[in-house]
Amino acid sequence: MALDSTTRALIEQHRNRLRLGTGKSKFVRGKLRELIIEEGAGYRVYYYRYSENELMIFTGSDKNRKNQQHAIDLAEKLMNAIEADKKKRKKNADKSKK
Repeated sequence: MALDSTTRALIEQHRNRLRLGTGKSKFVRGKLRELIIEEGAGYRVYYYRYSENELMIFTGSDKNRKNQQHAIDLAEKLMNAIEADKKKRKKNADKSKK
């Protein structure tokens, strides 16, 4: 689903707050976090910190429970795939140092 420009700007504003450490978020599963946006229809954006300076934003939803659960499941699947790849690359880098 495409977002209208107002909603996109709202999400961008809250993403920038995360960078400043003032965004409202919570852990939902493991390292997966939920950015909470109360304005408008009430949105949730699912992300995790890939590194100290990088956020990986996966998906989002409105506050509809069915949509939220689907978005969380998808974000978790994507996060786990990226984490597995990250570990594999680290392991290969460690092997090449030896």
